[in-house]
Amino acid sequence: MNYFVDKNTDLMRSTFVAVGLAELLVRIPAANSGQDVTITDMGSCYQIHSAVPLETLSAQVQEAGTLPAILPAIFKPLTAKEKKLTEEGTSKENLLLKYVPRGYRGVTIDYGAEKETYELARKAKSKKNSTREEGAVVESSPDYPTWAHLCSYFGKGSAMRVGYPALVHTWHAHQGDAAAALWELICSTFADFPNASEDARYTWDTQFLPHLDYPDYALSTDISTSSSVSPSAVQGVSNAVGNSALSENPLKTFWLEMYFAFTGFMEVALPYNLGADVTTFYPIPRQISIRRLKDMVHEHRKSGAGRSLYSYSNKMSRAKLDILATVTFYRAMTEHLYNALRREQRGKADLRSISGFVGYYYKNIATQIPFDETVFARPAWLPLEADTDQLQQAANVLDEHRQLIERIRGRAPKYQLTGSELALFQPYRRYLALGNVEDWIAFTIAYGFYRFRHMPDQPGLRHLSDSLFKDSFPMTHNQPDRMDFRPIMDPERHPGFHRIAEAINQCTVYARYKNDVQRDSTFRFKTRHGLGDDLLRNAHNPSQFLADLAHFIHDYQRESVSVKADTGKDRTVIQPEDLQDITDLIAEYGSKVVAHMLVASGYTTRFYGKASE
Repeated sequence: MNYFVDKNTDLMRSTFVAVGLAELLVRIPAANSGQDVTITDMGSCYQIHSAVPLETLSAQVQEAGTLPAILPAIFKPLTAKEKKLTEEGTSKENLLLKYVPRGYRGVTIDYGAEKETYELARKAKSKKNSTREEGAVVESSPDYPTWAHLCSYFGKGSAMRVGYPALVHTWHAHQGDAAAALWELICSTFADFPNASEDARYTWDTQFLPHLDYPDYALSTDISTSSSVSPSAVQGVSNAVGNSALSENPLKTFWLEMYFAFTGFMEVALPYNLGADVTTFYPIPRQISIRRLKDMVHEHRKSGAGRSLYSYSNKMSRAKLDILATVTFYRAMTEHLYNALRREQRGKADLRSISGFVGYYYKNIATQIPFDETVFARPAWLPLEADTDQLQQAANVLDEHRQLIERIRGRAPKYQLTGSELALFQPYRRYLALGNVEDWIAFTIAYGFYRFRHMPDQPGLRHLSDSLFKDSFPMTHNQPDRMDFRPIMDPERHPGFHRIAEAINQCTVYARYKNDVQRDSTFRFKTRHGLGDDLLRNAHNPSQFLADLAHFIHDYQRESVSVKADTGKDRTVIQPEDLQDITDLIAEYGSKVVAHMLVASGYTTRFYGKASE
């Protein structure tokens, strides 16, 4: 059986609704039913395929007399006013009834207790040189950020005042024949594309609401649309009247759609704080089972990198958070696929099951308002399909990328980011979003220059190795007419290019390390400051670039001969035919490409161990 969810102008809400509907389809059948629900991006809509036929699902809903409560009920600590009421004799159960319906069969979350556990875990991890007793480790729930987002941070918990509890109660109000009728309404609404949402709204308003005997909560057809799950639902509505004006009333949405949207948020959203601002990330499914999608997100939430990122996101710039959130998600994705291949004994995994990773940024202006949305493509260096060895290699590359970005912390002692650090993140973030190799080369050059400058005073900066530079080239290109630069990085095909890159490295990065970090008095080669800039200055002009390169080679060879005569120490020797290799590459790729590739490769690190850290 196939169901469909419109992909309207609000990509976040559409994706969350699709995930929420898929989650319902998974929860209805018995555990041994063989249910498998797949979400497929059809372009203008999501298709949700259920392996269990409609007739079977309907019979099970009829037999159970209820629909699974897929949205958790969340209650916050009692307010001062509520505590006073308990002292006067009001039961706590009645006070919490707003959040937790009577006889609720879904998951119930005590947000106050969960927040306390999170704070204890955070403080325990922040203590330096502390000794912990065995078994005393405190661990918060990996799902805590989603609860905190709705209860504490986004709009100061505005979703929990009315909208979210209304959804929990309205769903719970459908018992017995009403549950079976609601299930039929859901099936008819999402049975075709476009969805019959307005028909469903009218049907529920006229045929369901008048007959629901539910005294514990005032049910309503529409609820205020929360921009936390539907960014397009900002305040301000233009009314088509003679004195058309903006209304301050929030938009209203049929409660059923918001129920699925909040369910999708709980299952696959990854929210973070940026001071008073917030960003919500979520994956875009291409073709993937709901179980696998949830497992990937859960791997991210519970990973050490994911937890650490949430803890420190308040101290990051937006660009750095975008990068780390994307890289850590795809790292969790590769780990999940690796474990699945080994467990299921399959040959290869499809890394195209996720088509992108979205970050929606909300700017705090009195409250968090939708600001902009960025879709980050699947990292261009990941293969389309991979076996376990390739997945392990991909995981290693992703780990190196994460560690590289994490160490860019700004100036001590407060580690405030300066323009130098922000300029580093720009090309990397573009590379994640677009997958163009030019942006990766630009970042490699910028990082090489940055580390070269800060090598003595920031020893904690990670090295960007020559192998990482090569391993991070796109596997495919977005545009068929783009040239493939990867052959340049093959030392067997272009040994001259690599010998000259090695020479650049030895008189810049390596010489800087020997002279200014190790302070090795026996190292007699000088450090060439500004060499990269000199070689890039005329990159657009083939003849001038070759002249600048020839001038460098001449000085390099002369110094090599002189130092060897005095000390007996030598270094890479540039051969006469090496410059010819460069001219052949210029004829094929152009001088600008070759110059940037040469400098990028030259400023990467070619040695390992303590020196490279």
